[in-house]
Amino acid sequence: MEKKTTTKKLSQQTELTIIDQDGQIIKREVNRVFKVTKETEPAYAKFYLENIKIICSLKRGSIDVLIKLIELVEYNTNKIILTPSHRKSIAKALGITTGSFANSLTDLKNSNVLIDIDQGIFLLNPNIIAKGEWSKIKLIQASLQANEISPINTNTPKID
Repeated sequence: MEKKTTTKKLSQQTELTIIDQDGQIIKREVNRVFKVTKETEPAYAKFYLENIKIICSLKRGSIDVLIKLIELVEYNTNKIILTPSHRKSIAKALGITTGSFANSLTDLKNSNVLIDIDQGIFLLNPNIIAKGEWSKIKLIQASLQANEISPINTNTPKID
């Protein structure tokens, strides 16, 4: 796994006052520049162990499709925008037909891993897999539990 880093440049300016033997004040400015490199967290998705059996029960082809779809999940919304070109490129990358891809999507929807909320827009079930800050994911989980997210209501909760 490739490590990603960010580098920040910090500067510090200090003034040093020295009194020499003759009582004269000598002022000296010191400028220091520091470079701080920090390793950033790589891309991730959270899998909840209590629901891992759902993932394990999927067909192998569906798991492969799911892994590719996770790459497309929007951070803090758990939405996947799946255009026809996305479908074709994922199928091509996996070496499967678009028909097999469609079958895998059906398997993921039937297993409640994916929720079809509008044409080409899916919600990755945040009770199974989530991508984002915990506070935002909890809001999506609550909206899903309250039936505020469904194929009829295509608006996921507004998260600021």
